[in-house]
Amino acid sequence: MSLFRLKQIDNFTFFCLFLFIYFWYAALLKVVIPQGSIISYLLYVVPLILFLFNINRLIQKKHWWVYALLLYWFIIILLRSTNLFASYIIYIKQLTYFLSFIFAYAFFSKKEHIYVLFLLIFLLGFSFLLNVIFANIFGWESTMGYGNEEMFKTGNIFAEGLYLVNFYCLSVPMLIVLDEKRKYIYIGQALVLFLLVLAFMKRTPIFTILLSLFCYFFIYTFFKSRRSYKLFLELGRKNKNKIGGLFFVFGVFVLGFISISPYIISQYNLRSSRKNFAAKNVAEEGRTIEWNLVVDEMFMFEDIPYLLFGREFNNSAGHYGNGIFGKRKIHTDWAGFLNGTGILGFIFFFSIYCIYFPIRFLFYKPKLPWRRFLGDKIMLHFVCFVMSVWLVGFIVFFSGARDQCLYNSVLYMSFAILFKMQNTNLYFEKQTDNSIKNKL
Repeated sequence: MSLFRLKQIDNFTFFCLFLFIYFWYAALLKVVIPQGSIISYLLYVVPLILFLFNINRLIQKKHWWVYALLLYWFIIILLRSTNLFASYIIYIKQLTYFLSFIFAYAFFSKKEHIYVLFLLIFLLGFSFLLNVIFANIFGWESTMGYGNEEMFKTGNIFAEGLYLVNFYCLSVPMLIVLDEKRKYIYIGQALVLFLLVLAFMKRTPIFTILLSLFCYFFIYTFFKSRRSYKLFLELGRKNKNKIGGLFFVFGVFVLGFISISPYIISQYNLRSSRKNFAAKNVAEEGRTIEWNLVVDEMFMFEDIPYLLFGREFNNSAGHYGNGIFGKRKIHTDWAGFLNGTGILGFIFFFSIYCIYFPIRFLFYKPKLPWRRFLGDKIMLHFVCFVMSVWLVGFIVFFSGARDQCLYNSVLYMSFAILFKMQNTNLYFEKQTDNSIKNKL
């Protein structure tokens, strides 16, 4: 089946189309589209309108964590921010990508929606490539302050585009399974995009792409062996409490490692300098200093409300480390969540992403036997895709992606679709049209 034959536009397809349009809105903002125009306001309210029109389907107890997190952030901004307008503008982006989880879970109703999701990823990767071409032909400068010093101009889409390349490279195996006739197009585009990322010499995107591909093929090899995943699942079912405890310990370990990582980096750099390494001092990078400043100020215990609830979420510039960074906002998400939402908000988000998600998609017993669930080629590739982007998310959080609407929307949509397919057997149900395997 060709990825490019969409028979109808339902709610799921409409939201994917909205994300594609949002890419070009962000690319053309202040270039063709004036800031503050009616287009901006219309795009910002589309997810809210979609939510209100389908509110009866979307309000479910199983999504309590999404609503609790969004409500907590809304209240924190209201009570602990001095610039409500700027803070809530970014909050709308965050609202969009968390609502994408709810939309994907509720609107994913047939197996053809798998095609729609990966068509969106393909189009976003292609759009980033077009955006770079147009930016260099027409001289588009970034209005966000990023990317103008690079070898190639990228316009407004820089960090978002680099992380979308990660998604696209991971999606290539699935794209080939879904649409083998165009496999050379998918592989060729992946190679061009990866070379583009190499040209920018951004360490985090390069590392995340390579690491995520390694994770993908490692997980694929593991689950492809019927014996491997049978033993894995039997171990999980017999030791649910122990497994949950291990994830909790893992979460505490990661949290502790994040806390002491700046000191480890400093020590490593000190040893490196003794060996006359010419590498840049990692401890002098802004993201490391940000974390140090936030942790040092917060855990002096002089401001208990700040310790518990944070301050200036989405408005951090000049509001951490006694303002020594001036107008520079907090980049790394770990420091941003800690400074903006306090220790309570940090632990809440950390628990959802690092503990709830992996337990949910690794040890939840699906409606169908695991042998059939993971024995299907498309399902196997999709599970590998979701687990890989989840793992790499830890590194992306350090780089900073909480303001990236498109990256996070695709991320949380992927989680939601996997959960939905575990809860139902709709992927394997016979439809009025032919089965997916007959379309390949």
